[in-house]
Amino acid sequence: MAAVALTACTSRAVDRHWANTGTDFNAGASWSGGTAPGTSDRAFFSTAMSSQPDVSASTSLYGLFFTPALGTAASAATSACGGYVLTAAPGAALTLTASGYNYNGVYMLEQCTTGSNIIATPIAFPVKTTESHHFVNVVSGTLEFSGPLTGDSNNVLRVGGTAKFPAFILSGDNSGFTGGFVKAGGFP
Repeated sequence: MAAVALTACTSRAVDRHWANTGTDFNAGASWSGGTAPGTSDRAFFSTAMSSQPDVSASTSLYGLFFTPALGTAASAATSACGGYVLTAAPGAALTLTASGYNYNGVYMLEQCTTGSNIIATPIAFPVKTTESHHFVNVVSGTLEFSGPLTGDSNNVLRVGGTAKFPAFILSGDNSGFTGGFVKAGGFP
């Protein structure tokens, strides 16, 4: 029984930061600390872009963050986290698992830069048995989803933040996403 509790405590999410040392999103060498983000980890792009990330194989992670640090105010945004274009090898996709039902601060994705970022890789949301909200917080800058989105009807993509729309742009194929889209106000 004690071993089970210890195992549960050691599986917490880790913040992984893009190191700009390679282009393979899935390779540990491309990330500070030498480990690529896993299913419960948050992937951060918190420095100036010098190499573009490419998802080489399908993987799951908690969320993506283009921000110097969680909760960065729009007034503190810099161009340091902008200019990324996240691409994928043929057949590869990212599954983002962060979700919640109300304004509980669970962000799947956060953008806080004066620049722009483009997510061209396919984004998948896991199959849900009940309604699940995935929060996108655009504090400043422009965030574009140009890759396809997929997810079942229990997934709701909630977009909000302090940035003025169209700071969030959906330009990819969303026909595989049967859930809902909600334009929300600022999040706590």
